[in-house]
Amino acid sequence: MTAGKTGTLWATAALVISGISGFVVTLIAARVLEPARYAEFSTAWASLYMLVAALNGIQQEVSRSIAAHVAVEDVSRTREEPIGLLRAAVVCTMVWSLAVCVILCVVVPRLPQFATLWLLVPAGFFIAGEMLICGLLAGMGRMQEFAYVLILEASTRFLLFVVAAVW
Repeated sequence: MTAGKTGTLWATAALVISGISGFVVTLIAARVLEPARYAEFSTAWASLYMLVAALNGIQQEVSRSIAAHVAVEDVSRTREEPIGLLRAAVVCTMVWSLAVCVILCVVVPRLPQFATLWLLVPAGFFIAGEMLICGLLAGMGRMQEFAYVLILEASTRFLLFVVAAVW
């Protein structure tokens, strides 16, 4: 199997894992929250996904720009391990996953209806950081690392949500 096919499989698997984990979170929330709180949660959760969709253009444009740059530069430089990018991705992912979990599970129940939407602004900062890093990795052709970031984000968000739901 070629590196391109392997990277595509990794990225596809990561997107499937991310999608399924987001769906399972809504199922868990429906079971553990009373109807009024579930309405608030689902509004915030949908708003979060809309924010991710809106910021996805960052990832796309960074990826396109880096890929175009790599095409004219020395390709051997892109084969270096992007450890700094992966460390930054881990930090962004952990912080924004924790922020989202705290916002949705701890702060939402204590706020007036829809006040939670304002708390998605700081989460947007970290989502944009993750999109930037994923765009850099994709543009460099580092699809396996790209997939790692997506899987890390989805699993961290999911595990933190489960802990908060049980707690």
